[in-house]
Amino acid sequence: MEQVHSVLVRVEGERCAALARRSAPRLRPYVAGYGAFRTGSMEKRRVLPLSLITLIIDLDGPGPLVFGARAAPMVHEGPSWRRGVAVGLTPPGRGRCSGCRCGR
Repeated sequence: MEQVHSVLVRVEGERCAALARRSAPRLRPYVAGYGAFRTGSMEKRRVLPLSLITLIIDLDGPGPLVFGARAAPMVHEGPSWRRGVAVGLTPPGRGRCSGCRCGR
């Protein structure tokens, strides 16, 4: 399962790297997949349409970011992420993380 959340609007500087994995069987009702990433830039990013909620845990930046499910792309110009983990949450997974009940 490839998990691509965003792409740089303009590519320059050092290379990017990503590694995605399907979640462990016992987590699959809550987690669609996860991946590690390293980006070489603090540039704007085009956030791609996804049917999942994405939690980004940035190890070098301001902290975790959460992007909701969306039908259209958007450009993220806020604090950027450089190195960390992205987790794709299913609706029940979002509910477990936030304490709110969600439909499937």
